[in-house]
Amino acid sequence: MLNKSQLRLLAAKAERDAGEAYLRSADEASFRKLFDLEVYKRAETIFSYVGVGTEPNTAAIIKDALEAGKRVAVPKITGEGTMDAALISSLDELEAGKLGLIEPSAGYTAAELSDTDVIIIPAAAFSKRLERLGRGGGYYDRFLVQSRGIKIGIGREKLLFDELPTQPHDVGIDVLITEEKIRSRR
Repeated sequence: MLNKSQLRLLAAKAERDAGEAYLRSADEASFRKLFDLEVYKRAETIFSYVGVGTEPNTAAIIKDALEAGKRVAVPKITGEGTMDAALISSLDELEAGKLGLIEPSAGYTAAELSDTDVIIIPAAAFSKRLERLGRGGGYYDRFLVQSRGIKIGIGREKLLFDELPTQPHDVGIDVLITEEKIRSRR
């Protein structure tokens, strides 16, 4: 099996090769599946990364949750390998931040991740076995230790791996949503 760095490169190439039209179409179909999930509908507080580049454009998720009256938190990098769950009330509160991410400006209110019902997690790649390959900084693995919420990945069916290498500190996901299906541990 390839190592994690090699798999990240392979996943990035597969995303580029899949094309913008496929990526956006797959994401839109996945978002509709997410919005129909009972756990999402009942959630009072969600945490979602803010997609950049070829990642799913989670602004649609954030907007839907805000319009539904949910509390919404997004990542805010606080230091090397650490981040907060920053509460927002509008997409207008987001700006270019560290590491090329979109995040709230200073002066945000932090949410307790332990109070978050649904957590939308990014990945360089997902597997059909609900494994997650992060971007390599370990931010989410450290961050998610505090979480009791349902961890959801938004993937693309054509880009899934059968399996990914994992280590004991790697945090997986509970639910993987693609344009074709929903896979769940629960």
